[in-house]
Amino acid sequence: MNSSDTQLFCCSVCNFLIPFDTKGRKSKFLSSDVHILEDVYIMRDPFADDNLGGIIIGADCLICKKMVCVSPACSTFLKERYCRFCYAKHQKSSRHSFEVVCLFARFYTNLF
Repeated sequence: MNSSDTQLFCCSVCNFLIPFDTKGRKSKFLSSDVHILEDVYIMRDPFADDNLGGIIIGADCLICKKMVCVSPACSTFLKERYCRFCYAKHQKSSRHSFEVVCLFARFYTNLF
């Protein structure tokens, strides 16, 4: 990829700025066994041999559509990705549905 083709990811919360290689649910840098649940920004792992590693940088917020990184300080994933600002607003308006999803997520992660 030459410099004119460079696409930049910039988190709308923390302003983390980095080039990315692909956006979507699949990437040539990730194993076909990896099932991504949202369209994500992916960069090639610069430390992986033979381009066989990818790093998921972030995704677009479901509500405001802005780029947000996967840092827990910037975004939350509950079936969809929310930036921390939209999550806070949406959580107040639909508290019950978020609580149910959180309980399910805690239960599911405790199984493994």
